Amino acid sequence: MGCAIIRDNIGIGKDGNNFNGVMLKMGRQSRGLELEAFAKKVSLRKDSLREMELGLRYPTEIEIYRFSEYLDLPIAFFYRKTYIKDTPDIVHVCGSGIQPCSNCGEVADFLCDYPVGEGKTCDLHLCRKCRTHVGKFDFCPIHGEKNKVIKMIES
Repeated sequence: MGCAIIRDNIGIGKDGNNFNGVMLKMGRQSRGLELEAFAKKVSLRKDSLREMELGLRYPTEIEIYRFSEYLDLPIAFFYRKTYIKDTPDIVHVCGSGIQPCSNCGEVADFLCDYPVGEGKTCDLHLCRKCRTHVGKFDFCPIHGEKNKVIKMIES
């Protein structure tokens, strides 16, 4: 079981919708479910579910009901209860499938793809903010810098 932190401005959404995508992600990860597997279980496209977790799209009432039923969490779990704050709150989350970012401690969704030999990769856990994304690869801060140097030499 891993533990990590989530920094989020917990509050009512700008348009009045108070669905909390961070809580959806936390609920999914606390049950040890990968994004794709959970999306299939609740009859959604993986892209749509990711947008909901990032707060870019709001689910319908039926979708929220499905989340509640499948994750065995009350519907109220998915809603924010405080007003928007200027500074992010820090929420500590623990559960199977949750890995902290090796750089900052937030929930990690990526692994470093830098090759280290014998067909293996670095595999440090990374959050969206700490990774360097190049093409279809993600790199940790150390290997992201190496990748930039290699690109400069090659060009």
